[in-house]
Amino acid sequence: MIWTWDVIRRIIEVLWLINIGFAIWTVFRSRRDIAATWAWLLVLSVFPVVGFILYMFVGRQLSHDDIFTIQEEQAKYQNTFLKKQHQLLEKHELLPQSNQKPRARMLANLNLNNDEALLTFDNRVEVFTDGHAKFEQLIDDINHAKKIVDVEYYTFYADHLGKRILAALIRAAKRGVKVRVLYDASGSRGTKPSFFESLEALGGEAQAFISSSSKWYTSPRLNYHLHRKLVIIDHKIGYIGGFNIGDQYLGDSPKFGY
Repeated sequence: MIWTWDVIRRIIEVLWLINIGFAIWTVFRSRRDIAATWAWLLVLSVFPVVGFILYMFVGRQLSHDDIFTIQEEQAKYQNTFLKKQHQLLEKHELLPQSNQKPRARMLANLNLNNDEALLTFDNRVEVFTDGHAKFEQLIDDINHAKKIVDVEYYTFYADHLGKRILAALIRAAKRGVKVRVLYDASGSRGTKPSFFESLEALGGEAQAFISSSSKWYTSPRLNYHLHRKLVIIDHKIGYIGGFNIGDQYLGDSPKFGY
């Protein structure tokens, strides 16, 4: 068969139409911002092969099933406590006896109804503006943990600070404390899964977020990262925000300074 320019052109046209149809189906099958929808549609139409490769890595969204599962789990626990607090409020048992004023009850009821904001007591908040102070306190709290330590960071480097934190977690695991670590593989570049083997050997858990190397070919969503910075100890002490685990957060990196 002799390939003529007309035949080649017809094949290209058919492939282009198929690409357009596939691009429309791909982009519109999930809800997203209208500007993002048209932007991806343009990319997929103009760059048939490259566009789809790019979309696979940075354009895909979490499935609705995954999102709804997460929301349902959160709502289940939230509603349990909300219902209990509503009942206690009606019985005048939610607020301490020293603050049973109508205004206080109205404020608690307003927060429960409008924002599903649970009322908590005996809290103390400390603000850290220096990495040394924060991590010294964190290590001390891990050293005194009795039941569970949950660690969730975007960056968990295997540097001096990272090794100190890991050593504290290993000591906790040796005491029988349940230790779980979740870190972002991209934010923790250079930290290999083998870094946590000593912790895992003691029954601890360490897992990279979606972008882990073991899942990239089935869930290639490079634009989904774990940016949280949380440590929760014995369900009583919580650290949130600001500092990741890395020497630069101690001011020890010439590149970033203090």
